[in-house]
Amino acid sequence: MTYTEIIESVLNSDQTSYSIAKAIGIPVQTIDRYRKGSKIDNMKLYIAEKLVAYYMNKQKNTPTD
Repeated sequence: MTYTEIIESVLNSDQTSYSIAKAIGIPVQTIDRYRKGSKIDNMKLYIAEKLVAYYMNKQKNTPTD
């Protein structure tokens, strides 16, 4: 998976904007902006890094069957 696909996966997940924002330490409005169509290509690097780390952490903590 590319980083863009990972970020899209997080933004399109069932997690609320609030829970994602709280977990990675950015404003809810930032998550909402990207969920409403702002281009991921224009995302600041530190936000992208936090979203990728959030995804990786979720994957690591998800039990597999």
